[in-house]
Amino acid sequence: ALLMLGGVDADNVTVLDPAVLLCTLTDANSLRFEWRPVRIVGVAPEPRFGHTASSDPHGHVFLFGGLGSRLFGEVYHCRLGDVPVGGTGPVELVVEEVRASGEPPPPRFAHGACVA
Repeated sequence: ALLMLGGVDADNVTVLDPAVLLCTLTDANSLRFEWRPVRIVGVAPEPRFGHTASSDPHGHVFLFGGLGSRLFGEVYHCRLGDVPVGGTGPVELVVEEVRASGEPPPPRFAHGACVA
């Protein structure tokens, strides 16, 4: 599945709501794709652009930074719920803000990040 988080519209005016999902659906004979809405469970990050969303091999996504109503410095942990084949309803995205010890990096946007 492709999880899209945030961004700016074609007119560079509107910061888009955080999440939409492109599902990969496989049945016995074909590979199909379908856009599905996402329902946030937990803390919904504010709409933003210029952030990073990095996934690990276990399907967890870490969202950091970006720009929207302000410059963001929070880190969010996101996990997709089950994606039922043949359904049309929203897919759950469980989101929680990460609380970590130590000194966090300053807020930023237009940066790079990866899971190592």
